[in-house]
Amino acid sequence: MPDLGPAEIAEYLLGERDDLFTEDERALWYFFLKYRTDQPISKGESAFLQRNYRRATLPPLGVSVADCEEAFREQVVARVLAEHGEACLNLCPKCGALCRTRRARQCPRCFFDWHESKAVP
Repeated sequence: MPDLGPAEIAEYLLGERDDLFTEDERALWYFFLKYRTDQPISKGESAFLQRNYRRATLPPLGVSVADCEEAFREQVVARVLAEHGEACLNLCPKCGALCRTRRARQCPRCFFDWHESKAVP
């Protein structure tokens, strides 16, 4: 795999490849996006998640949403990379840099352009 930082990969996967999330991961990601805060998870929020997303790894009561989000990010990125490897990343065919979006056809690092190519990264 190219020399990519974990934060760079996480931002790409969470922003561009939610199609690789499980149904529960997608729901929890929506929850984290909606409730980004340092407040602890309440009993009501925990009950809502338990009722609707039984298969998900639920955040514990009293832990801040921000801390749970970080753990969630690490867990999802590890699972997606284990299942799909670098095939789920849009990498520059010339230098291996991670592109900004899944449909990008120009490298942000070396500016190589593969718009005319029929190959889909």
